[in-house]
Amino acid sequence: MQFNEKKTYIEGGATRDTNEGKPRPGLISPVLSARVGQWVAQGSAKYGDNNWRKGFPFSVVLDSLERHTLKFKLGMKDEDHLAAIAVNAMMLMEYEVTHKENDDLMKYTDEERAEIMQWLEGEKEEKPEDDHEPLCETCKFATDAVGNPYGITYKCDKFGATEGYVHECTSYDKIEDE
Repeated sequence: MQFNEKKTYIEGGATRDTNEGKPRPGLISPVLSARVGQWVAQGSAKYGDNNWRKGFPFSVVLDSLERHTLKFKLGMKDEDHLAAIAVNAMMLMEYEVTHKENDDLMKYTDEERAEIMQWLEGEKEEKPEDDHEPLCETCKFATDAVGNPYGITYKCDKFGATEGYVHECTSYDKIEDE
């Protein structure tokens, strides 16, 4: 038993350490516990007790969580999608401790993560840089893109030859495919 300097004195004379800084599972909703318990009972009946503890790739669990989130957002009532979301979240929390080797999610650098967070927090409004620079001076569309889905290549008078980018520039000459 760990010794804690902070103590609580209970009426009747008992003494114990405080709950300060400790998890408070008593505050977890019994509705959540019941619905999650029902969902894992269904899984247990289908796959066996604790099958989920054997581990899945994180991406598989996250995909399931996101599908159930979409179904909940669509108002689908065919199964308890909120319980499924909670169970998938529970699985990921456990796997962070017990199956770190199954973490197959995309890894981002600190710089990439910071940029993504700017988008999420609404601090970044401009579009990401276009890989198809430079732009046509007349129409402002990228003029060096490849992979024209229409099989037509345009040459823009104002910029020069381009390969495979269809845009509505009034200053271009069509180059016939050979």
